[in-house]
Amino acid sequence: MTMKILINATEEEECRVAVLKKGVLHEFYIERPSIETCFGNVYRGRIVNIEPSIGAAFVDIGASRNGFLHASDVNPMMLEKEGGSSDAPNRKNDLKIDEIFTVGQEIDVQVSRDGIGEKGPTLTTYISLAGRFLVFMPGVSRQGVSRKIEDDTERERLKNMISELKLPTGMGVIVRTAGANQIKREIRKDIHYLTRIWKVIQKRSSSNSAPATLYKENDLVIRVLRDIFSSEMSEVLVDSEEVFRRARDFMKIIMPRQGEKVRLYKGKEPLFDRFKVEGKLKSIFDSRITLDSGGSLFIEQTEALVAIDVNSGRYKGEELEETAFAINKEASREIARQLRLRDLGGLIIIDFIDMVEAAHRRTVEKEFRDALRHDRARIKVAKISPFGVIEMTRQRVRPSLKSYVYEKCPHCSGTGFVASRETLGLDLIRKIRLWVLQKKKCPLIRITVNDRMADYILNSKRLLLMDLEEKSEKRIIIKGDPALEPGEIRHVAEAVQPEPEEVEQRWALIDQTEVKKT
Repeated sequence: MTMKILINATEEEECRVAVLKKGVLHEFYIERPSIETCFGNVYRGRIVNIEPSIGAAFVDIGASRNGFLHASDVNPMMLEKEGGSSDAPNRKNDLKIDEIFTVGQEIDVQVSRDGIGEKGPTLTTYISLAGRFLVFMPGVSRQGVSRKIEDDTERERLKNMISELKLPTGMGVIVRTAGANQIKREIRKDIHYLTRIWKVIQKRSSSNSAPATLYKENDLVIRVLRDIFSSEMSEVLVDSEEVFRRARDFMKIIMPRQGEKVRLYKGKEPLFDRFKVEGKLKSIFDSRITLDSGGSLFIEQTEALVAIDVNSGRYKGEELEETAFAINKEASREIARQLRLRDLGGLIIIDFIDMVEAAHRRTVEKEFRDALRHDRARIKVAKISPFGVIEMTRQRVRPSLKSYVYEKCPHCSGTGFVASRETLGLDLIRKIRLWVLQKKKCPLIRITVNDRMADYILNSKRLLLMDLEEKSEKRIIIKGDPALEPGEIRHVAEAVQPEPEEVEQRWALIDQTEVKKT
């Protein structure tokens, strides 16, 4: 399979990475120095607050927001090091946060999920360090193999290999997917590398007071080479000479035989444009995705839930059941790709087109699970229901890609809708009636709104305003200001009579047609 990694790092404010499979955009990542991210970092933190009601502690790690540490994320084996309860390892299932920690206590923690929205980062004391082939877990005496390595013979070989290697006392490892078919020498090299990192973390922990950074995760380029690069990759193209040198040096350390695949891109045409990636990126954030069959997907994202609807669109088969089956099969593969590209996480609800036959539902479910195998995030998928609905969860460790590129609309607050002019106009009339009653001693009320809103009010609601002026014996001056947002209102009631010319001009935005009261 032809695979390429494209690294666009010509802009200092942004680094972008695209993974292509046979020319199709398979994965996309973006990192900006302006956006704080601390996922994977290890800190020496200080407990600043304990909330027994939710079983959690808040930890100062030196970031803009305190981290959230739940009791279930406390490693009992690590408590002895921090001066915790001596019998904690024997009470793993009934740990209470106020019995474990005290305010002011210092502990080593790792960020397991970046802060999302108003929430701070999620922390854990189950520290894990990712290498090329292994995940190193201090304080966890367990060895295992990634579930994504499905070959039973290979799994057994790797388990035997790990058991033969001399691991440091109290250290656990999990063989990553990239560790499949690796020889013992490469696995041992990874163990030595991760052991050295852990010793550095321990040394910094004992010599620094909280809050302090003990270990910082690699930047995007190094993480991609470490986690994604495999022998299937035909080449890695980098358009920045500085980043190219750094990537090449890293490859010489972890995969010296594959180092020649990292190449500096020297073309005149921008890298992403050369491989037609730039145009594909624009469709990542569309709520509607068109399928090759003529069907379509609709993706709506909230803070905690993602809803995906499969629609038949223009596809018209001979039979309804066959039409639904064909579109659902294609949609299942595209949905798996969109989840990776958009980095969607949390609870995900997928509404496939209803299928009557149980065999069709099982086939679509299998197609979907097979497509998800390429995803490196932790995923749980429920069986498809008789109504064609699949519920699933996908690991969320960072804010979604959409939150990096877009900010909430100030007009609609992220809903995608704004109030109509008529709605805003009627709301303004109601407010004017209230101000007229409240400001009995003020003969003049000045109101400034958006200029389009002012034009609409002075033309469409003119008779209402004139009637209100006559009954209240007040003058109402409405002016437009293009700098104001739709729905934004500034008003002031004055205890002075308006100037004669101002009274004459208060309908300045109205056409000159004579108005007759009916």
